[in-house]
Amino acid sequence: MTAHAYRTGFSRWRVIALGAYALLALTVGWIVFTLPLFYVVSAFSVLFLYLGCFFLLAYTESERKKIPALEKWPSVSVVIPAWNRGESLRTCLEHVQRLKYSKKLQVIVVDDASTDQTKQILSDFKKDIKAIHLEQNGGKAHAINTGLQHVKGEIIVVMDGDSYPHEDSLLKLIPHFYDQPNVGAVTTIVRVRNRNGWLQKIQEVEYFLEFGLKNSVLNTLDSLYVTPGPLSAYTKEALDKTKGYDEHNITEDMEITFHLHQLGYSIVLEPEAQVFTDVPDTLTKLYRQRQRWSYGGWQTIYKYRKHLFSTEKFFFRVFFPLRVVLDTSAILFLMLAIRMFSNYSTDIAATLSAYSSISFETFFLPPLYLNSNLLLYLLIVGITLLMAYFGTKAANASAKELSPVGVVLFLGIYWVFIIGIQVISLVKAIAGGMQKW
Repeated sequence: MTAHAYRTGFSRWRVIALGAYALLALTVGWIVFTLPLFYVVSAFSVLFLYLGCFFLLAYTESERKKIPALEKWPSVSVVIPAWNRGESLRTCLEHVQRLKYSKKLQVIVVDDASTDQTKQILSDFKKDIKAIHLEQNGGKAHAINTGLQHVKGEIIVVMDGDSYPHEDSLLKLIPHFYDQPNVGAVTTIVRVRNRNGWLQKIQEVEYFLEFGLKNSVLNTLDSLYVTPGPLSAYTKEALDKTKGYDEHNITEDMEITFHLHQLGYSIVLEPEAQVFTDVPDTLTKLYRQRQRWSYGGWQTIYKYRKHLFSTEKFFFRVFFPLRVVLDTSAILFLMLAIRMFSNYSTDIAATLSAYSSISFETFFLPPLYLNSNLLLYLLIVGITLLMAYFGTKAANASAKELSPVGVVLFLGIYWVFIIGIQVISLVKAIAGGMQKW
């Protein structure tokens, strides 16, 4: 993380948006807390089941493209921004050294005024890399743009300093630039490397769902909305047209993806180009990361708001509005969760009170009662498990890598945590709050 902070501007629009959001929140709150719980749960369940079935059917019906053969390989530059990555940076560079490619790679590492041992680590690789040391911390996008000023390759690969690509990743990424016209970027599925703790195992389930299944389906629709920082490749021509990364956007990898769509470029996913990354190992780190992702997502959506219903590309015509609707619906899910928790807590308290009034003399376990809400929830759980399973297939992983503990915690409580972050970030973005790296 860097010390840079970002603010959403446009005060007039912010006031209008904040008022509309407050009205929406009051309206939604009234609906969720006054209608019978069955109808509310049913409506959300039907929506979720529809989306779940859509992604499952779309994935099973899609065909994975074969990696095209290349006779002539382009020159490649690798840009790695780094700020206090510690020994992760050393491991990252060791993986970069093992990358297979027919030409010598130009590797540029931009040290964004690190205060740890980054300078010493880079000195150990001075024969193989070009190290640029910045005197003042300017943020990740600024560090990447600094590196872009020195690239010589036709294809530019951007990586995080805590990412670890498989040795044949470039051999599988690069050919897609020549398989179809107007490809501006090629990316891959991100995998979790440090899967030793319960929090990391939860995130692994999420990564299989998001980067595995979801992105594989979006790839078939030319609607990928992010070229992830751990490993993405771009043509130099495309980055020249975007004039690099937006240094005022906190999720620069998402913003540049929207920008490429705006310019008419296609973005391709190659799942076999494996890359692993270290995920947060504490709740505090996870909260900061996900709030940044969510905040930056809203920041990007606001920036490209004029393209919301644009007919110039499928991404803006269909996926972009869908993403806005789904992200906004986070407040509905959060209110629903609060109401359900409140109702169930009241029922449990009433049951215990009834048993205590008879001194537990005739205590017995009640028979399993499957009401319609519970049945819908079990159906949702089943769909989610199927999606996670196919997510492992999309990521070329084994279903055995799905941790039972991670799955249970993901289904039980993690989604409430993520929805809460989305709501906080949305309010913060509309109100013009500050967000730090």
